[in-house]
Order: sequence, then C-alpha cells, then structure tokens
Amino acid sequence: MTQSYAARLAELRRYDALGHYANDSLVTGRDETGTLLVTVDPTRRVVGVSSGRLDDSLRRPAGLAHAVRRAHTDAVMDGVERGLRAQGRIDPQAPRRNVAHAAGPPPSVAELHPDFGYAPVDLELFRSLPDRPGPRAFGPRVGHSDNECVTVRLDAAGPGGDVEVDPGWLANAAPAAVAAAVLQAFTAAYHERDHQHG
Repeated sequence: MTQSYAARLAELRRYDALGHYANDSLVTGRDETGTLLVTVDPTRRVVGVSSGRLDDSLRRPAGLAHAVRRAHTDAVMDGVERGLRAQGRIDPQAPRRNVAHAAGPPPSVAELHPDFGYAPVDLELFRSLPDRPGPRAFGPRVGHSDNECVTVRLDAAGPGGDVEVDPGWLANAAPAAVAAAVLQAFTAAYHERDHQHG
C-alpha cells in the first residue's frame, strides 16, 4: 500500500510548527554552476531534473552528486522562504535570500549537542522482554535509473539522497540524458520507500 501525495503532505504539515511546508507550488533550485536544475514538490521530493549543458565539474560522479544535493537544498530553502513570505513572516518587499553558495563543512551534531543520543541500555533486560518488537527491515532505500547508470540512496529521513553515477557513462552522456537518469533513480527510490513503509 502506498501513501498518497496528499496524505504525505498532510502528515508533514501536521508536525510543522514553523511553517516550512506552507508552500503549495513546485520550486526549482540550481547548483553553484547554474547548469543543473532540480525541481521539488511541497513534500520536498525531487519531481524534475534538467540541464541544457553540464559544467565540466559535473562530469565527475562526485561533482554531479554534490550538484544534485546543492540544487535540491536550494529548491527546498526557496520553498521554505516562499511559504514564510506567504504567511507574512518575512517581509514581502525584502530581497530573496535563496542563493546557492559553495558548500562548507556541515556542523557536527556532537559539537552542537554533546549529550545528544547517549543513554545506557541494559541489553540483557531488553532481550528478555517478551513483547519487544521484532527486527525491522531498515536500511537505505535505493533507486536505479532505467539504464542502471545512476543510483540514488535516499537519506534515512527526508526526500534527499546520495547520487552515484557510472563515471564512463557520465563523461559522455548528453545533459538531458543525465538529468532524466537522475530523476528516474529518485522516482524509483521513492517508489521503494512508499511500498516499504505503506
């Protein structure tokens, strides 16, 4: 059983105290080179990828993976800003703030919250509990493009993911073919996640 788009959006909005899911339209973001565009829906899932030409840096698997992640983030942040503007929480006359900048190192959760996630667990007691849930089939949700040259591994939570690409194919593929393959891989990964989680 798959979760419908409307149900997924309603669930996200139900827990959205900040208004980050208030935007109702598709939003497109771009990477730093400006040659790769990623469109996301209000649930932040990738629904479009396009490129008229690929910058040389995007002809390497790591470069393309970074560009997809960066363009996705750019689109998500633009959607958040649009939603906040629509709610009047950002001055409508203020200049737009969504610009893709070069990526810096991500902040460390351990540095921000040193006590986060630490709790001693009595494994013997846990294993002895008669009604404990059985093992679950967790793990990354993976999708492949039709030509098997692009693979997407979705993040554990959220609609983004890591893109892996066959380097030989990427070096020679047309920009439109690369964009189509990335979208196919995301779509396949979302399909797998929807069917797994119901």
